[in-house]
Amino acid sequence: MTRAHGRYFDVLFVMACLVALVSWLAMSAGQTFMIDEWEFVMNAHDWSFDRLNEPLNGHWSLGLALMWNTLMATVGLSSYMPYLLVANLLHIAVAAGIYVYARRQTLPVVALGAAVIYLFLGSGVVNMLHGFQMNFNLAAAAGVWALVILLREPRPRHGWLAALLLVVAVATNGVGLAFPAAALAIVVLSRRHWRWFWVPLPAIVAFGTWYLVYGRDDPQTLPSAMRLVQY
Repeated sequence: MTRAHGRYFDVLFVMACLVALVSWLAMSAGQTFMIDEWEFVMNAHDWSFDRLNEPLNGHWSLGLALMWNTLMATVGLSSYMPYLLVANLLHIAVAAGIYVYARRQTLPVVALGAAVIYLFLGSGVVNMLHGFQMNFNLAAAAGVWALVILLREPRPRHGWLAALLLVVAVATNGVGLAFPAAALAIVVLSRRHWRWFWVPLPAIVAFGTWYLVYGRDDPQTLPSAMRLVQY
């Protein structure tokens, strides 16, 4: 297949992302803050380290707290749309990671199909219709892109970027725990990646430290994280 044909599928992917984004925002018209979001709304002024690292429903939600507080400081309660937009763009970032990796490994049409399936047919539609779910989408996006970088045999600086993304994943939602495990499996099972054995370690150490300091007093922490990883 020529490069021109490959570019054609790249354009189709971008168009699919735009259709998905417009569709989600249209379906979310009239939505407003609800349930757990109000806890973050009421505490958005609190940037203390302890507050940012409190467990939320058993999850380390530092990434969510930072994003939410930033949005509250900039757009406040004037509109719910920016919160939805962030959640939706992060979902698209996951699909983009899937497309980029699959594009390297197989035919562009197969890569497009895999990305479009994730865009439109995933079971987690709630993650696009509620701004609060930006935590799930950020954890997934950071984790997927860390694996995309790692599977490309990164240069040293890229290895540090993958490690940082894995830390972001575990510090945002329990689903992020799946990605250091996947990175460790890649390193162990592939001789080409043995020199990157250290990449998952910062995320593992970071989560372990958070759990000992903040998470172990919340009985939901590990059960909630494990349920999400299994899901």
